[in-house]
Amino acid sequence: MLALKYSNWVNAFDVDYHYMRNLKFEESSNGRASYYGMSANVGYLVTPSVRLFLDGSFNAFPNVKASTRKLNTTTGQRAYTSGDAAGIAQRYYYVSLGLSYRF
Repeated sequence: MLALKYSNWVNAFDVDYHYMRNLKFEESSNGRASYYGMSANVGYLVTPSVRLFLDGSFNAFPNVKASTRKLNTTTGQRAYTSGDAAGIAQRYYYVSLGLSYRF
C-alpha cells in the first residue's frame, strides 16, 4: 500500500531556549506552511495468521518564513519582529519491521 499526503494548512511553531544568554525565542508561521508525506507498507503472509511486514514513512515541512518573539528571561524585556525574521523546516522518516498475528 502506498499513500501520498499534502496539506497547505500547516501552522509551524518553534520555541528555542538559549540558556547561556538567558533568552527565549518563539517563532510562528501563522498557517503559511505546507506538508508533504509519503508512506508505504508491504507484507508477506508467513501463515494464514502471521504476517511479516515492512512499513516506512517520509514527511517534510519545507522552509517557511515566520515572525519572532524574543524574551530576556532575566530582565523580562520582550521584543517582536514580524514577517520573515525566522525560518522553520523539518524532515523526518521512519522504517519499521514487524510481525502481526491475527486471531
